[in-house]
Amino acid sequence: MKLAAPFVLLAIVLLAAAVLDGTAGEADLVLVNRADVFTLDPQRMSYTQDFRMAYALYEGLVRWNNRDFTVEPAAADLPEISADRRTYTFTLRGDRRWSDGAPVTVHDFIYSWRRLVL
Repeated sequence: MKLAAPFVLLAIVLLAAAVLDGTAGEADLVLVNRADVFTLDPQRMSYTQDFRMAYALYEGLVRWNNRDFTVEPAAADLPEISADRRTYTFTLRGDRRWSDGAPVTVHDFIYSWRRLVL
């Protein structure tokens, strides 16, 4: 018993150090689709697997919280809504960047919406 006590104590110390370290390692995100993704172009999407991939890759102005059924800020703060409820004004958050490091701008969203609607 006396020989096992130091090993048990060492195991507890190492376990506590690992738990209290606080650093998170990198992880892979794995999405399983039953079919191939046809396109990543949001304007041309029509298949479920395309939309699932887009949901994982793209971020909109706001997002839906499925836990408490509320709208949350995403690329923009929550909108200011006019008194007549016809105008929604979004303010982009400055911390959003493209994969190349360039900042996401209001022109990126305007281009996307015009391309989708027109």
